[in-house]
Amino acid sequence: MDLPNKERSFYFDVTGESGVRYEGDFTIKCKLNIGDKYLLEVEKSRLTSDAFNPSTTLVGLATILATLKIKIIKSPNWWSQSLGMSMEDEEVLIDLYNKVEEESVKWLEELKNKANVKNG
Repeated sequence: MDLPNKERSFYFDVTGESGVRYEGDFTIKCKLNIGDKYLLEVEKSRLTSDAFNPSTTLVGLATILATLKIKIIKSPNWWSQSLGMSMEDEEVLIDLYNKVEEESVKWLEELKNKANVKNG
């Protein structure tokens, strides 16, 4: 079975509440290997390590930032220069995370469809 390319590209264009427009082309890893998963967990731990009892908001932001750091391969300068840490618009960060996860789900659906065609 030919596996689909584990990378996927998309265009993102959202204007935040601050009036800042965040746009550009992204390429992501849709499927993480064991090493990527390890790095994601290390990054989440790093982002929450200073908190004795991290809030759900802190854990949520750490999860989003760590996931995007590991999954995004290519990005516009506004993302690559700070990996989201200098963004003023939290809702845009969440929109980007949702888009990355949506593209990963599409990749998985393509993989399942290819498997069903081969087996069907």
